Amino acid sequence: MQKLSQLFQEIKALIFQKTNRKIHFDIRNLPRVRRLAVRMPLQTVALIALVMAAIMTVLSLNLSGIMVGNTKKDVKYLAQQNANLAAAYLDTMQTRSSALALAMSKLGQLHLTKEQLRPFLNDMLTGILEDERIFSVYVAWEPDVYFDKTPYGLSSYAFRSGSDVAMTVKNDYDQYHDQPYYAIVKETRKPLITEPYEVELSTGISAGKKAWIISISNPILDPSGSFVGVATCDVLLDTLNQIPFDLGGYQTAYSFLLTREGTYIAHSQKSELLGTRYGQADGAGEKSGGHVRDLAAKGMEEFLSGTDESTGKDSYRIQIPLSVAGVEQPLSSAFVVRTEEALGQARQLTLIILAIACGGVILLGVSVSLLLRRALAPMQNVMRLALEMRNGNLSADVSVTAQDEFGELADTFRQTCQVLSTYVQEISRVLGQISAGDLRVELRNEYAGDFVPIRRALLEISESLNRTFYRVSHSAEQVDSGSVQMFEASQSLARGAGEQAEAIERLSSAVRQVSAQAEENAGGVRSAAMHVAATDEQTSRGTERMAELTAAMGEISASSAQIKQITRMIEEIAFQTNILALNASIEAAHAGAAGRGFSVVAQEVRSLAAKSAEAAREAEALIQKSSGQVQKGSDIACQTAEILSAIEEQARQTKGIMDQIDSSAAEQAIAVAQITRDLEAVSVGVQSSAASAEEGSSASQALSEQAAALHRELARFRFSSAEHTHRGAEKAADTATPGYPCVREMPGREETPQDCTGENEMVPQRDGENPKTVCFDALAAAQAETAAPQPVEAEDVWNRQLEEGPEATAEKALEQAFPEEAEEREAEERVTKESETKEPQPEKLDTEEPKTEEPEAEKSETHPQKTEDAS
Repeated sequence: MQKLSQLFQEIKALIFQKTNRKIHFDIRNLPRVRRLAVRMPLQTVALIALVMAAIMTVLSLNLSGIMVGNTKKDVKYLAQQNANLAAAYLDTMQTRSSALALAMSKLGQLHLTKEQLRPFLNDMLTGILEDERIFSVYVAWEPDVYFDKTPYGLSSYAFRSGSDVAMTVKNDYDQYHDQPYYAIVKETRKPLITEPYEVELSTGISAGKKAWIISISNPILDPSGSFVGVATCDVLLDTLNQIPFDLGGYQTAYSFLLTREGTYIAHSQKSELLGTRYGQADGAGEKSGGHVRDLAAKGMEEFLSGTDESTGKDSYRIQIPLSVAGVEQPLSSAFVVRTEEALGQARQLTLIILAIACGGVILLGVSVSLLLRRALAPMQNVMRLALEMRNGNLSADVSVTAQDEFGELADTFRQTCQVLSTYVQEISRVLGQISAGDLRVELRNEYAGDFVPIRRALLEISESLNRTFYRVSHSAEQVDSGSVQMFEASQSLARGAGEQAEAIERLSSAVRQVSAQAEENAGGVRSAAMHVAATDEQTSRGTERMAELTAAMGEISASSAQIKQITRMIEEIAFQTNILALNASIEAAHAGAAGRGFSVVAQEVRSLAAKSAEAAREAEALIQKSSGQVQKGSDIACQTAEILSAIEEQARQTKGIMDQIDSSAAEQAIAVAQITRDLEAVSVGVQSSAASAEEGSSASQALSEQAAALHRELARFRFSSAEHTHRGAEKAADTATPGYPCVREMPGREETPQDCTGENEMVPQRDGENPKTVCFDALAAAQAETAAPQPVEAEDVWNRQLEEGPEATAEKALEQAFPEEAEEREAEERVTKESETKEPQPEKLDTEEPKTEEPEAEKSETHPQKTEDAS
């Protein structure tokens, strides 16, 4: 006990020792970079900044794309508007020129003289010059067309001279016949806008100056469609350059017009480029100029984004083809604006969004920092509570009033402290109780998680100690209880032996009656078998006769068929005879009086033939009826044969069954004789059992006295019963099952209540249970634990005792108390089994079970004399 107490003290110190080093923590000593109140806002702000940067990048790219697209659409729209303005302007000029050509084509129909022609042309050309956008009007004819004696052609030229209009008429076909405005129109007979060409002004305030003009020339065709001349309207490029191009409010934008060969005919920014080719004087370079001129010549549209070589700046340039009504040669309109100015609005919007985003990031950062500092304020108190738990102080009271996760965490820590404190107090109490020698351990609290092994270890320690002392105590109880059970079993066995003897006598008389009846039954069965054999023989003969009858019916049926064929042949002969008689009557009628006698004979022959046919039909009907009757009889004979065959088969089966019954009756007679011999042997065994029961009764009384002495020695220890120990390990003390004292009954002894298990220990009682048998149940449970190293459930012990009976329990108790005598008894049983295998033994009745592989409890019940010998 001293060593055990020392062991418990060491376990207690190991479990409940506390570290001497106290850990003190102050969140103010933690570096600022590691504080959540600093780190989380910084991380959050950085994350927000990254997200905002990503959003800004995506938004800027999208806005930039949208703005660039809108800007390109705007630039294209402006270029198209300017092209439409120029086209409208030139369409007006073309309309004037076309109207003049149409009017001149009607001139031949007027038949004007040369004197009348001049004022007419003067009026016509002056009227066209009323449009101030037209600088001059020119009409030229082919030689000797409309006007005689004009071999050198005829041309009329009206132009502005200051505020007046001057007009000249010349015969200069040799000068204008090869000019583009004449030669090309004559060849194509279609309107033409010429390339710009330079002329020198000869009158007015601009006399002596040079100017660039373009000519819009239309062919003059007579009613037959022949070419007779041209009508041309000339436009100064300076006038054309006054078209109000729409620059969209851009300061760096400009627009220009190019001819088919890429010559400037209008430029909103640089009028000095008029009349020059693109890329020649504008600094665009030959490569870029050639590309633009190709676009103008092909009438193609293109949008370019890049460096404008004429200005050296990034620009947008769109070139759109321009068409004039009736003119095949396309013109080209272009619009140019610097990229920086075109995208200025988009860039300004991007900067505004960037500024808003930066302000939002700063505002969010400050707000998040303040909110997180406020939310993390309870962290210090929670850390202090956790450190108190780490230092082993489970009763620390740290106040955390937060209603968030920190408040829940603090409540969890406080609940953990309470649970741990409860575990520590109960473990300390239990170990103190064990060290004091009281092994009746009771755990009132529920353990969870990693504390379950501690609870299991405490229960196993208590259960192991209780089991050790309990086995010793219950060995004595088993011996005492076994002696009581042996006494009762011996008395019961003696009474049972007398009853068995009477029962055996009655059984022997009944067996003799059964034997006589079996012999009588065997004789009856043999007689029945003879009758069945005779019936079988007669049935076989009937079957053979029915087969012969069936064959005869078949022959009759075949004969009827042959007779039927003969009657049919007679009918055919009568039919042929009737025909011959008819022919003879016809011939006799032809012969007249000479054939009258022959006619009478033919009539008689016909009468005989009819009677023969009638007789044949009646015979066939009778034969048909006979055939039906024969077929019916044949069917009945077949059915009768089948019935006789079935009767024969059943008779054979009945004979077989009778033979089996005869054989079984003989075997029963032999078995009855064997039973009679076995009953005699059982009677001898019953008498021997009665004598052995008397001897066992006296031996059990002496064994009970020895067990009482051993029990007094164990009364000094305090421990629980096996069943109570197992239940106490699983239940709290306040739910323990109430017990009661155990009462023993022995012949010649007073009934005295005694403690079955030890000092102040009560044996649990089941509902409706006899108190006198509880002690026996406790002994049986102890014996079960002794036989098996693992603890046995009380319910299993109870069920096993009900199955084995009191005699088996008593025998097991004796084997536990006296192992040497048990070994001797087993040796005697082996010798008895060997002798039984050599000599035939009578079969046992229900009063004795077979010996092969029977439990120890059944051996003690069926052989009470051996139990007595072992005692």
